[in-house]
Amino acid sequence: MDGVAGKVNNSSHKQLYCFYSNVDTLINKKPEIQALLTELNPDIVGFTEILPKNAPTPIQLSEIQFAGYVCY
Repeated sequence: MDGVAGKVNNSSHKQLYCFYSNVDTLINKKPEIQALLTELNPDIVGFTEILPKNAPTPIQLSEIQFAGYVCY
């Protein structure tokens, strides 16, 4: 490595691309977010505040997953 710690200045290495957003309820924004993920194709995605504030029923994992990503 050369330069700033963590930055790779060698063209043979792929850069890691991350996407983060505070979505404030994911379910109603899922189509818009899916379009962004398709366009940007990030390696790592992080979201905060994904659950509705007053959900009448528990959210299912399938409601917050995106194709091509592992949900933790």
